[in-house]
Amino acid sequence: MRAQFTGHSRLLLGLITGVMLATGAHAAPGDRLDRRQLGAQVFQDAFQQGLSLDHGCNDPNAKYVDQYCGEGPADGAYPRTHGEHQCYSDPDFDGVNPFMLEAAGDLRITAQLMAPAAEAKCFGAKYTSGMLSTRNSLRMKHGYWEVVAQMPRGGEGRWPAIWLKAGGWPPEIDIAEVANGVLNGSQHSKLHPNGVGSTAPHLGCLCDRPHAFGFLNTGAELIWYVDGVEWYRATPEPGVTDAAYYLIVNLAITGRPGGWTGGETPTSVPASLKIYSISAYALASQ
Repeated sequence: MRAQFTGHSRLLLGLITGVMLATGAHAAPGDRLDRRQLGAQVFQDAFQQGLSLDHGCNDPNAKYVDQYCGEGPADGAYPRTHGEHQCYSDPDFDGVNPFMLEAAGDLRITAQLMAPAAEAKCFGAKYTSGMLSTRNSLRMKHGYWEVVAQMPRGGEGRWPAIWLKAGGWPPEIDIAEVANGVLNGSQHSKLHPNGVGSTAPHLGCLCDRPHAFGFLNTGAELIWYVDGVEWYRATPEPGVTDAAYYLIVNLAITGRPGGWTGGETPTSVPASLKIYSISAYALASQ
C-alpha cells in the first residue's frame, strides 16, 4: 500500500528523516545524515498554505517561479522547453496549469499531451509539464537541501529531476534524476560540463512511496542521501562549491530508443511527480 501523508505526518517526516534508515530493497550502504552538522532552517514548504508561484520571474515574495527566467549557458538562455519535448507551462503563458494541490496539501506536477491550441505558444512542444524554482526566494552556497517526493513509475522517457543551478552554466548539481527508472546524482563543472557522478540501480525506481532526497554541500565534500542514508559521496570539482545555488524540481518528458532517458512512447504520459515537502538548512558552522 502506498504511504499517504497528512499535513501532520509530513512535518513529522521532515523532523525524523535524519534518523530514518531505508529498509528492504531500498536500503543503501553508508552513513546516516548527522543533523548536528545542520544549522538554521532557511527554507521550508509543505504546501499547507497553497502554492506561492510567480509566473513572471519578478516577484521576490513568491517562493517559486515556473520557468528558467533567462538564465542559461553562454550561448543562450533556456527556453521553457530546455531542448526537451515538454513545455514548462502555466495558465498565463499557454493556458495550461500542470500543478494540482491535493486535499492533504501535497503538490502534484503532471505531464500530459499538449493541446494543439497551445503548441504554437510553446515552441511546438509535444507535452505540457511543470517546474518549480527557488530562483527568487533562496540561493545557498553551502548547506543541506531535502525534497520529499514520489517519483513517477517506469522509464518510458520520463525524466523527473531535483537539482541545483546557479546563474549561468556550469556549475550544476543534480540531487536526484530518475532516468529509465534508475536514480542518478552528479555534478557539472567547466572541467566536466557533461557531468560526473554515480547511479544507484539497487535503490529501484523510488516510485513505490515518498522518499526523502537529500544533498549536503560542506564546501569540502558533496554527499547524496535517500531517506537519510548516504548513497554517494564526491570531492567537488573546481568551481562547483563557489556558487550560490537555487533549487529546481521538474518533470521532463524526452527520450529516444537507447538514450539515457529511455525511448519516449505514447505511454510516457500522463505522468506525475508528487512533492510532499521542500526544505533547506544552513551549515551549523556558518
